[in-house]
Amino acid sequence: EERHLTGRVPLSEIGNLLRACGHYPTEREVDDIVHEVAAGGADSVDFDSFLRIYINHRPAVGISNASIAAAFDALGANNGGGCPIPTSELLRVLQSHGEAIAPDDLAQCLRALCGVSSLDEAFNADCLDAK
Repeated sequence: EERHLTGRVPLSEIGNLLRACGHYPTEREVDDIVHEVAAGGADSVDFDSFLRIYINHRPAVGISNASIAAAFDALGANNGGGCPIPTSELLRVLQSHGEAIAPDDLAQCLRALCGVSSLDEAFNADCLDAK
């Protein structure tokens, strides 16, 4: 069957398209963007509209080394070596603060970042190291 490309992206795919461009908005931010566009009566966007969305909603600047260091300090990573953040505490924080992350999504992230096969394996580890 021949594909017919319209040059438009459905609003339901805006989050995925933003992520493909390197911007990782929360689901709430994606919902806000979709509602903003849908309020104008659109159910899809063309390239020019998407470009405006991307420019208006992406972070103005990148993450600095100082902000990364501050995040590590806030999580207790600079506590003198060893395992900087106990695994159970890290997983607890990831599942209870900010936007909730589903257990399956967390397991997928841990598989990609640390090579663990399940949340149970992660919870039983004393320390998680990046691959």
